[in-house]
Amino acid sequence: MFHKGNFFRELEFYKKESIPDDIFKGLAYFINNPLFTYENMCRYSKASAALCLWVRAVYKYADIYRNMAPKLKELEAAEEEMKKVPFLLSKCGNIY
Repeated sequence: MFHKGNFFRELEFYKKESIPDDIFKGLAYFINNPLFTYENMCRYSKASAALCLWVRAVYKYADIYRNMAPKLKELEAAEEEMKKVPFLLSKCGNIY
């Protein structure tokens, strides 16, 4: 696995926003395992501890993103509506 030349680059640019549901659910198994902690992994190797931190961070990001995605779409729609307001107000003419 570590012999792959671009392993770290792939980790760095991993698409956290589009983790498939089955993989996301599978990660929950590890995240919820009390033995899968940085401290515990340090007992085995620094590499496994670092990977543990990465997995936990990616999972947390993906979880937050999944919860925020609908709100971000709502925000985008509201911003589009706001862009129309000056034009609509100008059509009303002078109200004073």
